[in-house]
This record gives sequence, C-alpha cells and structure tokens, in this order.
Amino acid sequence: MTLQVTADLFQQSQIARPYPPGVVEPPQQIVGTSFFPGGHGVWESETALAQFPIGGVMVLGHDFHNEAGYLASMARGQENLNGSTWRPLISLLAEAGVSISKCFFTNFYMGLRVGSAVTVVV
Repeated sequence: MTLQVTADLFQQSQIARPYPPGVVEPPQQIVGTSFFPGGHGVWESETALAQFPIGGVMVLGHDFHNEAGYLASMARGQENLNGSTWRPLISLLAEAGVSISKCFFTNFYMGLRVGSAVTVVV
C-alpha cells in the first residue's frame, strides 16, 4: 500500500539528521497530494490513494517549503495544486505525455525552513 511504502521512506529519511540550524524535519506527512517528505509524494484522487508508482517517473524538487507553508498544506490536506510549483508541473507532465499517477514527487533537500523563511542562512 502506498502509505506504508512512503511511511517507511519517511522513517528512513531520518538518517538526514541532524539538520543544519534554521531547518527542521516535517513532523508528519500530509495525506493529500504533496511532495515527499512533507507528504507521501504520490498523486491522489479524492476517493482513494494511488498506488506507489514503481517503474514510473521520479520528479525531483528542491525542497518542500518552510514551516508556515507546510502547516498551510497540512490544514488544506494537500499542497496548493494551483500554486507556482504544481500548476506548471501538471501542465508540463501532460504536455510530455507522462501520467501524473505514474510519478513519485520528492525533494532533494529533506527539511523545512524554520518559520516563514524563503531561504536558509547557514
């Protein structure tokens, strides 16, 4: 099941500790459509979870967001699909003929920036 696969990955991502100053780990995963590790990294319908896209496409982002953005996505139940990341990404994948349900969305940088910071100063 998708949640178990990504929950296991979430636990294994703890090897990235300790995070540098100004960065914290996501406390839990958002259930709706969200990049990993803030979410499960799979496209989900409103009625059921998609299957983990084994053999599909890995979409690699930079980082999830900051704590404020993460909390807003958690409250919404998913990331903002009309925002500056998802809207063009959905269009690009469609134009390329890539099924969004066959993608795993993850980030290179696993942590969240503290507060509402848009950058981390180390």
